[in-house]
Amino acid sequence: MCGRFVLEINTERLKDQFGQVTIESIPQGYNIAPTEQVLCLRQTEQGLLAEKMKWGITPWYLTEKNTVLFNARQESVAEKSVFRQSFKHRRCLMLMSGFFEWQHTKQANSVKKQPYYITRADKKLLAIAAIWEQGKTAEETNNLPSCCLLTTDANDILKKVHNRMPWVLNEEQQELWLQIKPLEANHLELIKQLNKPIELDYFPVRTIVNNARYKAKDTINPL
Repeated sequence: MCGRFVLEINTERLKDQFGQVTIESIPQGYNIAPTEQVLCLRQTEQGLLAEKMKWGITPWYLTEKNTVLFNARQESVAEKSVFRQSFKHRRCLMLMSGFFEWQHTKQANSVKKQPYYITRADKKLLAIAAIWEQGKTAEETNNLPSCCLLTTDANDILKKVHNRMPWVLNEEQQELWLQIKPLEANHLELIKQLNKPIELDYFPVRTIVNNARYKAKDTINPL
């Protein structure tokens, strides 16, 4: 499960990687956590749009509005009732410079939780498959859309750290994921078949990142 990430970006870098993009604003930060503002790309009739969203969807059937779903499993997103319509009609890319995962190691009387920071080897932005919902009330972060990223099985490299990881899409997959027309469950398999692994780097960082309120740049300093 991915619950923290980093976004360091500017307009030039965004357009260099993704081409012509209409940019509303660019939220940035270190140790970004669920319910905070994130940057997503989605396709509109006018072209590619970069906009702020709140990280975490509140299902319509929950009366407790403090409950948010910030991860969805790639394997079941097309079937689960809470995600089905968003998968079909409202898909986006959540952008990250890198994300954190915690490696759990059993010790004598405890479990050590060592955080790692993971990036693309070429240092480009990670484009994570995500779904979104339109904000419905003024209380929902000023009516911002809300989003939920997709996770998948960890690749051979990251399995050493965690058994799951965000679903990082390559350029070919991004184009299909962002298309405006509705997607069905069988389209998900087609996108998965276009997998061309993106090389990732990772290294251990200080446990200060465990505190979601700590937002300084040194969260990504290697040990």
